[in-house]
Amino acid sequence: KYWPQLLVKAGTKPSAGSGVTSSLLGTIKAAHGMAQVTYAGFPLYYFAGDKAAGQVGGQGFESQWYVVDAKGAFVKHAVSSGGGAPAPTTTSSAGGAWA
Repeated sequence: KYWPQLLVKAGTKPSAGSGVTSSLLGTIKAAHGMAQVTYAGFPLYYFAGDKAAGQVGGQGFESQWYVVDAKGAFVKHAVSSGGGAPAPTTTSSAGGAWA
């Protein structure tokens, strides 16, 4: 409920935003003809409480949900909502990406 999968239609290739490495983007099979976006092998989710790109309200949620940086590593410290490298994006979803 709080962490929907970052999904695209099966067969759709996710696209990388500025500062994100395209070769680290991928997908894994999800239900209902969809694919879940991955980054550096981590399945991506977004936090339902974030309403705009760049928001990171779910950072550190229950000490298990963390932002993934542009290199594909977990960011386990406080993250500002306005700076840093953008999260991976797709053509069919908005919001931050989490692993």
